[in-house]
Amino acid sequence: MTMVEILVVIAVLAVLMGLLLPTLSRVREHSGETTCASNLRQLAAATLAYRAAWKDHLPQIAALSPFSGEDEIIGALFGGKRGELDIFGINEIGADRRPLNAYLATSKFSADTASSDPDIGTPDDTRFLDEHVPAFLCPLDRGQPAQPSAFLEAVLTMYDYIGTSYTLNDHALDSEDCWTLIPDRTPPCDPDPGNPDDQRPGGRMPRVEQPTKTWMIGDQPIYNYQQLGDRLQRWHFKKVQVNLAFLDGHVGIGIPVPKSSLGPVPCLDVGQGRVEHIEQNTTPFYTFLPNRDWLCPQWLQRYCNSCP
Repeated sequence: MTMVEILVVIAVLAVLMGLLLPTLSRVREHSGETTCASNLRQLAAATLAYRAAWKDHLPQIAALSPFSGEDEIIGALFGGKRGELDIFGINEIGADRRPLNAYLATSKFSADTASSDPDIGTPDDTRFLDEHVPAFLCPLDRGQPAQPSAFLEAVLTMYDYIGTSYTLNDHALDSEDCWTLIPDRTPPCDPDPGNPDDQRPGGRMPRVEQPTKTWMIGDQPIYNYQQLGDRLQRWHFKKVQVNLAFLDGHVGIGIPVPKSSLGPVPCLDVGQGRVEHIEQNTTPFYTFLPNRDWLCPQWLQRYCNSCP
């Protein structure tokens, strides 16, 4: 074989590699998507079993909040393994104490958490286990880049950072204070946390208007645009899209997450200008809210005669 022929063969191989690499990349991406959705189906089935055992409670556990100084339900603790974040009990509460783990078909953890109070479940022991819990790891989990407004350092995977690639629907996009499916101390988005309606956190889900549309568990990027931010969580095909498990148990794959935008609430003025709400709590594909007026009547009616 002459040198020219060798160069021609090398050139042909280079062209073929250039054509095949994008295809292989797409195949890997689709494979990761399939595994991610399969894990979510496992978590959905386990959560339905948990709800049946605990009278429609979602898996929940409380830990000390460094901001309020009180125990709060921390959505990331619903299952998975001990993470790296050093607040909210993330790096203290291991796989043995995260409540959903005991309900997984392949679980190797004891079910001792199932005997605790599902409303609050504050941990009182110091066991630290670092087991890998495969069902909570999405292969497409790419964490999120460093952002001055939220994270000082880049997060490589949410699974290692908080112990899970997935999250519960426990609050709306407006903020962590706007609870949805797991009761908080005050009504949703209540502007007065010291109000007389205060209650301990946790408990049974509220009545849900559309179980087929209200998501229950999803990939972390479902909160990518929380409070008008952008966490840059482009996990799926470099887009902000997610897999979601809904309250009726079905799983949706590759659901787009629209960028949040504000819409005015015209009747509310509490002396600090107009209060606004985020519209994308509900999209054509899913909703965070138990019912369409969820963020309105329970606190807004205290200030105005009717909700918009």
